[in-house]
Amino acid sequence: MNIVKITFVCLGNICRSPMAEFICKDLIVNKYKNNNITVDSAGTSGYHDGEYMHQKTANILQKNNINNKPFVSKKITSNLVNESDYVFAMDNSNYQD
Repeated sequence: MNIVKITFVCLGNICRSPMAEFICKDLIVNKYKNNNITVDSAGTSGYHDGEYMHQKTANILQKNNINNKPFVSKKITSNLVNESDYVFAMDNSNYQD
């Protein structure tokens, strides 16, 4: 069976896209036990490359018992887009980038 790859994209990959990534992983992979889907996230800017997600984002995920590790922010690349079956931009500006 083919593995489907979903990628979420925001500006810095420290708030919205990692939250979407880990909520999606929690729902699809953990709750529904679907191992045929992989989930990733990235940012359109490289401002936060190599950083952990924003602390408030991590706190919200932890409060809802959603695992948020491992995580390191990264900038989106053409390879990541080409490898993804679905790419979800967090807003129109991210889509335009």
